[in-house]
Amino acid sequence: MTKVLRLDFSYTETLLEDNPRLKALLLLRDPRGILNSHIYTDWFPVKRHNTRALAKDAEVLCSRMDRDIKTAKSLLSIYPNRVKIVQYEDFNDPVRKVQTLYSFLNMGHFPLKSLSKKAGEMNSSRNKSRGMFSYRTKLDWVMVQMLDLHCRNVYRELGLVQYKDEKHLRNIAQSPIINTLPYSLETR
Repeated sequence: MTKVLRLDFSYTETLLEDNPRLKALLLLRDPRGILNSHIYTDWFPVKRHNTRALAKDAEVLCSRMDRDIKTAKSLLSIYPNRVKIVQYEDFNDPVRKVQTLYSFLNMGHFPLKSLSKKAGEMNSSRNKSRGMFSYRTKLDWVMVQMLDLHCRNVYRELGLVQYKDEKHLRNIAQSPIINTLPYSLETR
């Protein structure tokens, strides 16, 4: 098993053709969560106050995500048992979801005990602020609007809300998911 970050998903087509046992997962995340993560990661070169660089990052990010989704859907129709699209926001029950992925990848037994412990740590009150939708309290409204310019198609494809205004964004009682996640491991 190999994890590759920031690979243009179109490159996987050749890999799938050449390696009949290869399986590919495309992990997608709300672009607002990605940008929030970029901003608050020390090693990431784009800083919060560099609006021009953030705008470029948002444009590149959503353009790439849009292409990757289209490619993955095409590959999924050709290789339905070897390609899977997964959403980061779907991992609210990581133990069950990882079991599903292990099964898809034919990886046999997975370390349930250590995963359950890790899931418990992730759900502790200390880590709640690092949740999958923490961008709703951290990301500046101006940055959300900037992302909206480039990411409307991605939000729609991922079943995510586009916020009407800052009050809507900050209202964490309202779900950021429109109905259901289209790439939930439970629905396919």
